[in-house]
Amino acid sequence: MLCNDGYSYLLIIIICLFLSSSSSGGIQFSTAQLPLLELNDCGITICEENSDSELQTSQNSKAHLTYQKLFIKHARLKKLSLWGCSSLDSLYLSCPNLSDLNLNSCKNLIPEKIVLQSPKV
Repeated sequence: MLCNDGYSYLLIIIICLFLSSSSSGGIQFSTAQLPLLELNDCGITICEENSDSELQTSQNSKAHLTYQKLFIKHARLKKLSLWGCSSLDSLYLSCPNLSDLNLNSCKNLIPEKIVLQSPKV
């Protein structure tokens, strides 16, 4: 478990795809629990259930897309890879040392919903 004090020294974390999809909350939690983190590779962890999109049926039987928002504020993070995170539509980053950001294949990310407070990117 990441909240144990023994893991606070980690500099690199690679979040593997154990399930078909994970939540942005898991990435936010793991990043917040590791204050010395410099590299975070989260490739294809926030992905769609199928090739078109994740569909949910609401009470009135209308299907709608389900996307996730990711908020990361971290003082030491230098590299962040979100490649293939196709269920991500909004991104807020406040990482003053971030110099490498990979958003390849984040096909549903809306440019107007990207906020980067990372001057080195």
